[in-house]
Amino acid sequence: MPGSPYLAPSCGVILYDGYGNALTSTAVDTARALDVYLRGIAGTVIIPVSIAGKTCLPAGGTISSNSEVVPAVPGKRIKVFAIEWETAYTGGTIVPILTDGNGGSTMDRSLLQAISSTISGKTKAVSPPGYFFGTTAGNSLWLNPNGQSLTYSIHYFADDAT
Repeated sequence: MPGSPYLAPSCGVILYDGYGNALTSTAVDTARALDVYLRGIAGTVIIPVSIAGKTCLPAGGTISSNSEVVPAVPGKRIKVFAIEWETAYTGGTIVPILTDGNGGSTMDRSLLQAISSTISGKTKAVSPPGYFFGTTAGNSLWLNPNGQSLTYSIHYFADDAT
């Protein structure tokens, strides 16, 4: 129905933009609706979204020391399909490192440095079932911001050990 809230057939939830407005079938197509919903989650209640048969979940927060950011799922790999970093640190380069478990293999490494009185960031994403990297089955995902304050948003799905 034109003008009615868009009901995502794959997950049975109404999709909203980052301002809490229901997306309508006349306002946006399915692919863009899912993209808007996943990126518009700051400060909202998170409902798992199914994309290409994968239950996609977000993890996010602000940390300044090595921390578990996605808990392990027994027998499953954590597969990351979207990452966003933000920092206001201007004293040098921050090198956030994602690892396969605490102190495990490096999965992703980035370089960030904000210019005075600004926020610097980086975003990258692919569409599921694609992903950038995955942990070993049963391992959690850890993020080490090397002692600097880093705000992060990670979107992932738990998948079979293959």
